[in-house]
Formats: sequence, structure tokens, C-alpha cells
Amino acid sequence: MLSILWGGQRLTLYSGRAVHWRRAKTLIVADPHFGKAAAFRNHGIPVPAGTTQADVNRLSALLAVSGAKRLIVLGDFLHHRTGRAPGTMATLQAWREEHPSLEIILIRGNHDDHAGDPPPEWNFHCVDEPFIDAPFAFCHDPLSAQHSALSTSGFSFTGHIHPCAILHDSDGSSVRAPCFYFSQHHATLPAFGTFTGAHPIRPRNGDRIFAVSPDSVTEIATVAR
Repeated sequence: MLSILWGGQRLTLYSGRAVHWRRAKTLIVADPHFGKAAAFRNHGIPVPAGTTQADVNRLSALLAVSGAKRLIVLGDFLHHRTGRAPGTMATLQAWREEHPSLEIILIRGNHDDHAGDPPPEWNFHCVDEPFIDAPFAFCHDPLSAQHSALSTSGFSFTGHIHPCAILHDSDGSSVRAPCFYFSQHHATLPAFGTFTGAHPIRPRNGDRIFAVSPDSVTEIATVAR
């Protein structure tokens, strides 16, 4: 993990692809896309099972280590209605029952529009973007964040684009690494779900990039466009 100061608030970036907002005891994640593998299998595409259980285990570990009392999901909690397979939903319900006192706020994303809100008995507070908790605005789409009521907050958290950094080695090889992408007033989180794609970012002068590996978060030097 790595601690930074942003928006006048102390934040902890975890290699589990989550941010802890310490003052508010809030864990922030983006784009879990639960049920994506099940949706693929429903369409006849053979992909490995077990990603949902692995991801909720990781989420439980992050809640435990951070001590967070609230979880904010920046959209795309469920991938698609065809991914609401009985096994997937049972795993998620069991996870929710293990954390009955956890406050969960879901900012609806584009996939939530198709998948639908989680079942009412899971006790999610589902809202449209932006969700404001000063000094932050929480959105799914970065474009929505730019046009939301940011004058009342000044700083926004978003997901949607699944950012990654391309790291180059001296031998000419390269690798993609999920990353946290911070500009002066805007932060984009890596996709929380393990079965997701990634989009290379193009940082500007002054942006900060934090590459994520399975067990570390490292700030990397950037070449601004």
C-alpha cells in the first residue's frame, strides 16, 4: 500500500485495487463487473470459473485491513443481466451476509443500466452520478465527472476506463499494469474485477501514475504528451 495526500485528504492506495479515504472510513473501488465470466459462459465462451469468489475474498481482506465502515462502488457492480447466474448471486449474497453492517453506496454505471441494481435484500444504496461527499464527487464516467456539480467539491473519483500504464524494460519489452491515475482534480481507479480489460492512459504534465502489482503500489515516472 501507499499513502498520499490529495484534495486535502489522506488516502491509502492498496495493491488490491482500492482506495481508503481515512477520514471517512470509506473504501472506494471501481468496476468489479461481477458475473462477467458467467455472462461469457452463458454465451458459449469457455472462461475459468471462480473469479467472483476470489474477488469478494480480496474485498473482504481490504475491508479488514483498512477498517472501513463504508464501501463506495464507482459503477459496474454487476456486468450484465446474463451474468446473474445462481452461483454468482449466491456467492455475492453470502459475502453481503458476512458484512451486514457495512454501508454500501453504488454509483450506477453503464453496465448497471443493463444488469439492474443488486437485489433489495442486499441493502445497497444505489444512486446516479454524481454522489457528493465533500470535498469529493464520486462518478462512474470521467466525462460525467467533468460536467457534474464539481464546483461544490472540486475533486472527483471515477472508474469506467480501466486505466493501465505501459511499463518498458531496457531490453525493449513492455508490460501493462493496472494503475491509479491522478490529475490535479480528478482520479481514476483501476478496475477491481480480475476478469476485465485495461485501457492505456496518456498522462499530461503534472499527472501522477501509481502502477499496481499483486503485492505493491509504485509511483512511476511519466512522459507527458
